[in-house]
Amino acid sequence: MCPVSAYRPASGRVASALLTLLLLVAGCQPLPQPFAHNGDVDKQLLALPDYPGVIVLPVSDAPDPTAAMLAEAVAAKLRDANVPASTSGGNKHSMFLQGRVEDDGITAQIVWELFDPDGGVIDGRVQPLNSTPMAAWQTADPSLMEKLGGGIGPEIASMVQVAAPIERIGLQIAVPVVAGAPGDGDSSLASAIRQQLVAAGVQVLPPTPELAGLRGRVSVIPADAGFEEVRIDWVFLDPDGRESGVVAQANRVPTGSLDGAWGGVAQLVAEAAVPAIVELLDASTTGAGESVYRR
Repeated sequence: MCPVSAYRPASGRVASALLTLLLLVAGCQPLPQPFAHNGDVDKQLLALPDYPGVIVLPVSDAPDPTAAMLAEAVAAKLRDANVPASTSGGNKHSMFLQGRVEDDGITAQIVWELFDPDGGVIDGRVQPLNSTPMAAWQTADPSLMEKLGGGIGPEIASMVQVAAPIERIGLQIAVPVVAGAPGDGDSSLASAIRQQLVAAGVQVLPPTPELAGLRGRVSVIPADAGFEEVRIDWVFLDPDGRESGVVAQANRVPTGSLDGAWGGVAQLVAEAAVPAIVELLDASTTGAGESVYRR
């Protein structure tokens, strides 16, 4: 694991084009209208709603493959630490992580800076590169990307968690189950939604008769040529097994684009759904009745 040294903020601003999609969620019954398709969307099923998260930008002044692959590695390590993170998407509350390479011929390092949504520097870290093999660096060797991402990920996670503390709300739900997704979507979505529920302060426990449950239902329907409609219904079940709310998500994606590993897409889906799921769970726990939640 690479050491991390002290950091002094440098001036600068972050420029990023954000994708904005509509999030439709509701209690009582599924909403009939899906997300409107944004032509700029590739494999990303959903962009983040108004919910904190970190967008990891490509590392500036690094070789092209390394710039992107290292950003992906760092985002993965942030997700491992229960920090919502991706290399695409975003919203008006997203923080941004930018790494830049500095090499004066004697000392080589990556300066990592965490920016608030307005482009102000929150904090940063410096990651030395002097012992990094040049050939592996130039070609984005996977083992090196994993090592560098693992070296800086926990430090960045601690910065984010200080910048955006998580409110512990004391709610409980049974381990979520997902069915019907293509590729590894069933397992990836179940893991991602569980992770985001925990990050939101919800205890995720083995099923018992006293616990509410959550079931993810995924359907894929052919749409226009070259596209298909992917719909995810997160069905909230009360302890008696009755359906008491649904968080509905949908978007049009290129045909077959989710037939393999979902990766960061599952995290984005979970980040978008969890605030509404938590509201439904809270309404059930407090006896407030069924609720409608929209962003």
